[in-house]
This record gives sequence, C-alpha cells and structure tokens, in this order.
Amino acid sequence: MKFADRHQPGTFSAENHFYPEALNKSLCSEVKAFLKLGNELIAQRYCYLHPTTNYNRLCTLMNTRPSLLQLSGTDLLHVTDQNQQKQIILIETNSCPSGQKSMPTDTYVDNDSGYHKFVRLTFLTAVKKAQQSNRLLENGYLAVVYDKNPIENLGYATAMADVFGETVYSVEFHSCDSDPPVKFIDQIMFVRDSNSKWLPIRAAFRYITQTPWLCIPVQSKTLIINPIIACLAGGRNKNIADYAYQVFNKEYEPFGLRIRTPHTIRNVLKSDIPRLIESLGGHAVVKVPYSNAGQGVFTITNKQESEKFMQMPEYYEKYIVQSLVGSSKWIRGNKVLNTKDYYHIGMRPINRKEIFVADLRMQVCGTEIGFQPLAIYGRRAAVPLSDQLGEDDDSWLVLGTNLSCKDGDGKWRTETDRLVVMDSNGWNQLGLTMDDLIDGYVQAVLATTAIDCLAQQLINQK
Repeated sequence: MKFADRHQPGTFSAENHFYPEALNKSLCSEVKAFLKLGNELIAQRYCYLHPTTNYNRLCTLMNTRPSLLQLSGTDLLHVTDQNQQKQIILIETNSCPSGQKSMPTDTYVDNDSGYHKFVRLTFLTAVKKAQQSNRLLENGYLAVVYDKNPIENLGYATAMADVFGETVYSVEFHSCDSDPPVKFIDQIMFVRDSNSKWLPIRAAFRYITQTPWLCIPVQSKTLIINPIIACLAGGRNKNIADYAYQVFNKEYEPFGLRIRTPHTIRNVLKSDIPRLIESLGGHAVVKVPYSNAGQGVFTITNKQESEKFMQMPEYYEKYIVQSLVGSSKWIRGNKVLNTKDYYHIGMRPINRKEIFVADLRMQVCGTEIGFQPLAIYGRRAAVPLSDQLGEDDDSWLVLGTNLSCKDGDGKWRTETDRLVVMDSNGWNQLGLTMDDLIDGYVQAVLATTAIDCLAQQLINQK
C-alpha cells in the first residue's frame, strides 16, 4: 500500500534534487545572459534574424500567460536543410517536462532554485488567481503527484513547502495501481497519508506521464498544473499536437511566425507505413501518438528496421510518420511535394573527429507577465554520426537522444553520461549560439501557445 510523504519548509537540499553532473557547475555566460534578456529584447533580436516577422504579434504571444499548459518542455534540433539554412526545429512538446535537475547549481542560494522560481512565478500565481475568482477549494492541502522522476518531483514538493510555508504532500501514483494512493471524490483530489487518512488537496503539481487520463479526470475542482486537457490537446498526444501546430501556422504565417517541424503525416494505419516510408526516401520516424521518454519512437533507415517494426504487436490503430532528420551523407530526397529534408548539424567534433547528434530541451513556464525560460539542457546520442548506415546498423543509437530507458524489471533509469549540462564545457560541445537559443525559445513559445489554444477550445466545447 502506498502513502503520501510529508515535506516541511526548510527541507530543500540541492544534493537531493540535482544530478551530480549539474551540482557545483557554473552556468555558462551565454545561457546566463539569455535567461536575463526578457521577451522584448528576444523578440527584437528574433525580428532582426527573421525580417518578415511582425514584432508586435510576437511580443503579444510571448507576453501572454498560457491558461492551461503552464509548464512545458520542447525538444529541439539544430539542423540545416537543402538550402544550407541553419535553424532550430521542433520535435515535440511535453506537458510533464523534466529540466530542473539538469541545470548547473553554482548560483543556488536558499529558496532561489529553478524549482522555487517555478513555484513562485507559475504555481503560486495560479493558486492566487483561482482564489481571487473563488475557484480554489477553501480547505485542503498542497500536493505533488508523479509516476517517475522522483529527484525532480520531490524537489518541486520541498520548494512548494518553502514558498507556501506549509506542509506539502508528495505521492507516487500510477494508472495501473491496484490500490491507488490518490482518488477523486466529486472532482476533488484526495491523497492517502501514512495513517491511511484521506486528505483533500486544493492544488497539485502533476507529473503523471503514462496515460494520465486513465487516473485523473479532465474536470477537477482541485487546481492541477498541468491539467489533463493539456495532455489531450497535444502535450501527450502527438497526433493532436501536430494538428494544433498546423492550426497555429495557418493563423500566424502571415505575420512571419511558424512552428517548424519535420514533415508529419497523422493517423496512419500500420499497413500504410511501408508505402509512406518509401515516399520519404526510405527513411522515416514512426511514433506511437501517446508515448513519451523515447518510448514508442522508431527510427527506420533500412529494411531490417522496417520489418522489425511491422512484426511488432499492434497496440494502437493509428501512428504518426515523420520525415527523418539524419545525416546529409545518407538522407535521400523524399518524394513529397513542398516538403524539405532536414540534416543534423551535430555537436562540435571531439578528439577522435566524431560528431554526435544532440537535442536541446527548453523548459518554459507561464507567469503573470507571459512566458519565461526556466531550464535548458542537452542530450547526445550514444553513437556518433557516420557517413554511411549499413543494413545491420541500429539507427536509434545514432539518432536517439532521450536519456530515459526501462530496465529488465520495467523500472525507469537515466543514462546521465549522455546529459549535456549548460556549463561552459557543455555549451561549447553543443556548438550553439545566443541566436540559436533565441530561435529555440520562440519555437517553444509558439508550440506551447498552439497546444494551449487548442486546450482552451476543447474545454469551452465541453
């Protein structure tokens, strides 16, 4: 039987809530400067880099607080295309994103971590707004509910205790629990404490990543950040996310704003996948719409990988197929009109002249004055890019960057040896510039806004 743990003010310890790779590291000057820029300066610089962008429209988007998707993590790639145009593109947006435990901590002082910043700027603001509009339960506790990543989630719980000055509960909760420690009565969340007493929760931070809609209702009188509708509208549904991006692009392209993604085909039957892979030049990425943390993502570059995927059991009726971002040495042009191929630029070469694929996670949050970047880190692939991929090569080792994986017992573990923290050494390895961070941040804001707008529409329809 599971019970909720108690966290008291003053119990936050950096050693417990950051990776060893991030502890006592100094945030590099470029990232530090970027985090201090502010939305107006970022928009101004972005418009210098993209002259067709409407400055006022971009500022309005950046300075608008999201209503439902108030914390997001976007996975970004540093690429070039057939026209040799270097840019940052979006791979996906995550409504339960990690980030804080990977940020360098040299500047940490009491109650001033990224965890505390999020609680003050986003969570506390949301609680106050709900209170002012009489939408917050008068009686109840604060809680963090999660299904993985305890390092980070217990960090949020202890930071919440510091900011609110009260006891906060944390509880691990899975949709498959036979005797779950969380329940809802009349749309109010309750958690079970160590005395088997059920405690009402007035506001909760949610980090339930695996099919959260099976254990948390869409409508809740308990304030939940992020609410389930943020997952259904694209934060945990890649099919719907792509739809949200397309709707956004149609509205904002006249103002020089576009969410840039690989060519994406939604709602694909498994039987149609081989034909689509062929049309994309024989290389593609196939995704399960509801998966995350690198699970349910299949890079296909040869006949063996294609056959292996097709032989897998069918857990879902429809999939997503995307054009593959790979090496310019072996990506062949696709046959789809009005689409482009993207190629990895990769990290800076290391001593053995090897170039690794890496992505960039940009965690952003909504505040009273709009969006704000919260955490940044990189992840590299396990095996370097090569000029050729053979029929027996595992392309995921070359292209996959996610650090989370499951062991033989089905438990999550993290390959932190591939984590790239934003100290001077890590920053130099990525080979990025301040302008790349600005480009990535704008993509994060646009993608989060697109999903948030769709979530609002879905809620209003209900």
